[in-house]
Amino acid sequence: MRALHLDAQNQLWLATASQGLLTLSADRRVIQSMPGNGAVVLPRIGVEQITSTPDGVVWVGTLDDGLFARHPDGRWQRVPLQLHGSPVRRVTALITDHQGRLWIGTPAGALRREEHRFIQVPLHDDQHVDVHVLWPDPDGGVWVRTSRGVHRWRDGAVHRMPENTEMPVLRSTAGDLWSAGASGLRLHARGQTPQPVPLRGYSGAVMSTAVVSQAMEDRVGGLWWLGRGEGLWHLPARWRQFTLLAAARDGWPGLDGDHVLALAPAHGRRVWIASDHGRLQRVDTVSGRSDLGLDYRPDHLRAGTVAIAEDRRGQVWVASGNTLSRYLPGSDGRRHWLLGVDGDAGRVDLQACGDGSLWLGRADRIQRRDADGVLQLSAAPHTLGLVPPSHGPQLLCDDNGLLWATDRSGIKRWLPAQGRFAAVEGAPRGEAGAIARGEDGHYWISSLGVLRRYRWDGQQLRKTHSFGPTHGYPRLLARALVVDAAGIAWAGDARGLIRVDPHGGGVRQFGGDEGLPAQGVLPHGLVRAAEGRLAAAVSEGGLLLIDPAGVAGPERAPGLVIHAITARRGKAQITLPVGAGPVPLTGADRHVRVAARLLSGGAPSHMQYRFRLQDHEAQWQESDATGLRVFERLPVGLQTLEVQARQANGRWSPVRRVTLQVAPAWWQAPPEIGRA
Repeated sequence: MRALHLDAQNQLWLATASQGLLTLSADRRVIQSMPGNGAVVLPRIGVEQITSTPDGVVWVGTLDDGLFARHPDGRWQRVPLQLHGSPVRRVTALITDHQGRLWIGTPAGALRREEHRFIQVPLHDDQHVDVHVLWPDPDGGVWVRTSRGVHRWRDGAVHRMPENTEMPVLRSTAGDLWSAGASGLRLHARGQTPQPVPLRGYSGAVMSTAVVSQAMEDRVGGLWWLGRGEGLWHLPARWRQFTLLAAARDGWPGLDGDHVLALAPAHGRRVWIASDHGRLQRVDTVSGRSDLGLDYRPDHLRAGTVAIAEDRRGQVWVASGNTLSRYLPGSDGRRHWLLGVDGDAGRVDLQACGDGSLWLGRADRIQRRDADGVLQLSAAPHTLGLVPPSHGPQLLCDDNGLLWATDRSGIKRWLPAQGRFAAVEGAPRGEAGAIARGEDGHYWISSLGVLRRYRWDGQQLRKTHSFGPTHGYPRLLARALVVDAAGIAWAGDARGLIRVDPHGGGVRQFGGDEGLPAQGVLPHGLVRAAEGRLAAAVSEGGLLLIDPAGVAGPERAPGLVIHAITARRGKAQITLPVGAGPVPLTGADRHVRVAARLLSGGAPSHMQYRFRLQDHEAQWQESDATGLRVFERLPVGLQTLEVQARQANGRWSPVRRVTLQVAPAWWQAPPEIGRA
């Protein structure tokens, strides 16, 4: 692919290396070749540049055949260009500036369209200058890269930029500037040092030779980069709030392994992780950098399921297989104990409590140790009144000194005086997937298809909120659960991440459609760093870092368009014009099909649509992901069809209305008109 362009009608135009000019329909379902028409034929090879201007004209630049224009009525035209008295056959760059003017780059200079003529733009004392790239800056002016460096044209004057200035390719609506040059892609965030951005191939390796030729921002804020002959890269709209930290490769920072087996909060904004390569790392949730790479697998001891906890003294405890290890960061002090357990009994959980005790939970064993690792209790769960889920219990030590555990019959609490776990009054019955406590003192408990919030009064749990299917909470049993600093719960599952706001924000489910780079959150794999950011271990590999404050920010609402209306008129299938006044139909038209499309970055299969014909339908008529409503016939008169759409379980879009003017058929006309 050489270039791509999204026009004002949401039609995507693609310049390809060997297939010429292609278009992708507004509903992204039909690819069509655009060879021109009978009078003007576009070449199949050599289409290099595409743009459009506010007057609806699409402009196409070629390698050897000059400039072409497609007018709104479908008519094609070959546009003759002259520069220095010679015809222009090669177009090296083609853009539309923020004032709607067309700019053309050529090997002999630059041209700009003024009304219906093209004028030369002076870029250098020597007018014969080879223009390589043009870029329209949304802040004003045009950047130009020529054989003699980078220039910026603004306010009628051209300014030569310092040597080694990289050419900008995108300024996002968030204000970030992205540049591409010999050193690769760079992000120039305001007030920050330029940051290199690795471009990775399908294998995950950094493509050091990748050259970005074009970049664009879509309607919902997603960023796209086109590599010359090397593919397309995409950053979702909410890329800042979701970051997937992968294994370190090619000199770039990252993890010591491909998968995270366990994680736990560390002091400050960091978290501890144990990788599948047997390394223990402390990762900064803001910068992504890590330190203290330790081997958590002692020699000759088998490694199995892993758990981590940091105690109040800053010591790190790691349970791995039949081994418990303690590390003191910043020193060589470490010690190991045999746990005395057999085989693999599912996941293991480790909790360092405020009183200095350390609790370990497995499906076949509960242990308690003191701050020095001395074993105080070791027993089968059922002898302590606990029947943990088959995959193992989750333990929670809260700030009040209470120990809680998930159980097949709900939630249980440790009673020190009795030396056993007991059922909790007010807790839900049935298997509990996870339990978490927020800084506001409220407890959250996940059950199948429900997430509940409770207040503890010292004797029992009292429910304050419940979120189920009617609130948009999916039917799943979340086994990863954490509460952020704002008191908002985050639940994780193999199908994604769910944010539940008890303060009126409702339920939001995040997956790949919403910008989540990895969505298979592992059981017990979701934690909150002391300074507020979240981290998750995911089945796809790597460490998922989440900024809850960024996620809570306003979303850019995707647009909803009516992209096609068709009908059966007699024996012919007709397509009606959309967007230029009422859609003309007759009472004889049959099988009227109205197709809507939500312009978001999400998968079409996750979208929902609903329609309502004003004055004829009291209730909304829901459609599947195709966004199609079919009327066998429509009532005569001026009709208004209302349409809404949403992605997954998100909010419905604002109502989009389309007016249909249905003229009476001859047999529907009043008698006097018929006799006339």
